[in-house]
Amino acid sequence: MPELMKELKTKDLSVWRVIGAQKLRADIIYCLSQFVISKRTEKHLYLFHTMTLQCYQTELTAVKERLTSEEIAQDPILKQLMEDWFFVREDYDELQMYESTYKLLRLMDYKEGFHRYVIYPTSKCNARCVYCVQENMEKKSMRQETAMQVASFIVESHRKNKSVRLTWWGGEPLLEEKKIDCITEYLRDNNVRFSSNMITNGSLINDRIIRKMSDQWNMKLVQISFDSAEQEYIRRKQYYTYHNEYFTIMDRVNELSQTKVNVMIRCNVDMGNIPYAEEFIGDLKKAIKDPSKVSLYFSPLHQSRATDGERVWKNVFRLDQIARREGFINRYNTLPDSFRVYYCESDGTGEVVIDTDGRLFGCEVCPEGTSFGDVWNGIVDTEKWNSHNVICKIQDKCKKCPYLPLCTPFSACPHVSPDCKAIPKFEVDMGFENLIEQYDSYVERNS
Repeated sequence: MPELMKELKTKDLSVWRVIGAQKLRADIIYCLSQFVISKRTEKHLYLFHTMTLQCYQTELTAVKERLTSEEIAQDPILKQLMEDWFFVREDYDELQMYESTYKLLRLMDYKEGFHRYVIYPTSKCNARCVYCVQENMEKKSMRQETAMQVASFIVESHRKNKSVRLTWWGGEPLLEEKKIDCITEYLRDNNVRFSSNMITNGSLINDRIIRKMSDQWNMKLVQISFDSAEQEYIRRKQYYTYHNEYFTIMDRVNELSQTKVNVMIRCNVDMGNIPYAEEFIGDLKKAIKDPSKVSLYFSPLHQSRATDGERVWKNVFRLDQIARREGFINRYNTLPDSFRVYYCESDGTGEVVIDTDGRLFGCEVCPEGTSFGDVWNGIVDTEKWNSHNVICKIQDKCKKCPYLPLCTPFSACPHVSPDCKAIPKFEVDMGFENLIEQYDSYVERNS
């Protein structure tokens, strides 16, 4: 690699195996790829390709939009950028290349059986969050016989010789810890390797639960939700009875962080509670012995994304920077590092959601009328089942978007945000900032 250009992030090999290096053709005009995001600092120009996920740092003071093949052939830096698809032929259809690569990678990824199960031990909760997406779901808990059948279904339907991932959802899943015991014990008795994640408000975590998470449930990640500082937390969580959960849960997070269980704090925000978020970061910092073992990120509520899109994302960007400076792990620490073949649980055939009645869904929200089977009979409605693996057409508004490969053309979700570009843009901005900061620090230490 020429000294005036450094590769700071290597390409995604799954994509590269499909497209390979581009070959230079004579007497052709080349243009900057539509999938290139650039960022300029005082000293360098950074180029990131959102499809190959490759990043270069170069001394070039400017990137011309159009180059002749002769100009490229005479400059080793430009030739390398052309081979790596940062420049493409003027008449080249990049959208077609993206679609073909995307479809082929999905086809190559297809395997029989499920590898992830999202399970509702209960749809009941000890809180009444004002933004709960399960607000209209019937409140009930899984029966013991249903839990046993869920376990049996997993044994029969999982990808053989592979470890499966269980995500405990709700409601508040810890209201039904015995159902979690039942399912995990059955899997262990039947030699099914598994790991667990849990989405919880954290209020029921205690020493006994922590031991179970670590030993019996093989818990790899616990995500706990907060709602900014204490006054907003109390107002929005609306516990039936409040017992200082705000600070107690922070203490439990500290205890969990000293085990092998990873902890992720998700703070749900909108323009109403953002003013109190820095106070929340300060409270959490006081409670956590080692912030570098806790992941903290801020997530705009869906309603806020629709009404305050740009404003709320700018504040999320700012708050994540503060959290990172305070030593917390941030999920946007790096530029995206893998091509996104699937968007969520509803996209693709490797994941399934099981509600309290044992019904099978594609989406964790379990919209009525969308179940395609149950744990007793398996998949019974093949049309509904197949609909979860349909590759949607790319929307017209997305065809020119440089962030498209970070989003995929999936568009069937009822919760898709109108401000969709904000999420991948935010991820790239944060990744760039951290990458540049790390590089400058490295240069300073070694100069």
